Amino acid sequence: MIPTIVAAIALRPSVPSCVFNLTANPVACARQVRAAEHPARRSWIAPAAGKTLLYASEPFASAVSISTVTASAIAPSGQLTFNGAIPFTMAVDSSKNLFVAVINPSGPQTVQVFARGSTKPTKIYSDGITGPLDVAVDARGTLYVANFVSSTSCNVLEYSKGSMQPTAVITDVPGCPNGVAVDAKSNLYVTFIYYPQGQPWVTDVMKYAPGATKGTELHLQAPGLNDYYGIAVDSKGGLLIGNSREAGTIDQLLLFPRGTRSGSLVAAYGDGWFSLFFGLAGNRLFAPAYLAQGTGSLMTLGDVPAEFDYPSMNERLVANPKLVGTAFYYAFALSP
Repeated sequence: MIPTIVAAIALRPSVPSCVFNLTANPVACARQVRAAEHPARRSWIAPAAGKTLLYASEPFASAVSISTVTASAIAPSGQLTFNGAIPFTMAVDSSKNLFVAVINPSGPQTVQVFARGSTKPTKIYSDGITGPLDVAVDARGTLYVANFVSSTSCNVLEYSKGSMQPTAVITDVPGCPNGVAVDAKSNLYVTFIYYPQGQPWVTDVMKYAPGATKGTELHLQAPGLNDYYGIAVDSKGGLLIGNSREAGTIDQLLLFPRGTRSGSLVAAYGDGWFSLFFGLAGNRLFAPAYLAQGTGSLMTLGDVPAEFDYPSMNERLVANPKLVGTAFYYAFALSP
């Protein structure tokens, strides 16, 4: 599901401390903040960009921000721009190449690959891609694309390393895939949502052995009416899933420990905090720190990239809004 809330705002120099506090009331915080438009610039990356880079997609600014992450700060280091197309979700492979799922309202649908430090794609996947919703790359270099085809048809495309054409197509995902992830053994996990006729929707996860096109449904359980999106496998083999509960009234991160079907709550905020696609690397999790401004009748949403300890979700670092500008950051990928 492509988000429908459009925002790209930047803070003036005086920034309230509530911006840096995930648990602060966003509406109360918004009353202290005045914002202006945060314009997209041309693609660039600083020559002195650091060793650890954080990529954050800004779908409505048609950009991916690049930040250097150190022990004490998340600092802007560059930006990739997409000429009006929508950079949606991302993944980084073992060679530190960035894969970006790009939805183009007026052109071909693609997955674009950027070598570390490059502002132009080195590869562009387009064969078979009709609506790239999420991407994952396994240790063998196999690319997986969760692909929207039509209101009644979706699939997951597999591209073996070195192939620019699909080498396999997974079609047994019920409904449509929302997110894809791989584990250390190159098993593939696919979140999906399915709308059976005359019944509430169903959301779950399919698991595929390496190279398989027939999967096993995991029958993961969480209370309420849910919708699973981004997914990652943690260092203990647990599945961490971005969940939109009760038709988007609250967004959560749910953890399903390895071998279990019941999920536990890792983090939750409220309507407008989009933790649905996040970045997980060891005990470091990257997601938005949320900021809202406006009134109940006209609410502008904005956030800044933040790092949290996983699984405690204690804030470790929050990007300075005076430097990065608040925007609608949607998906995250880390290049260590």
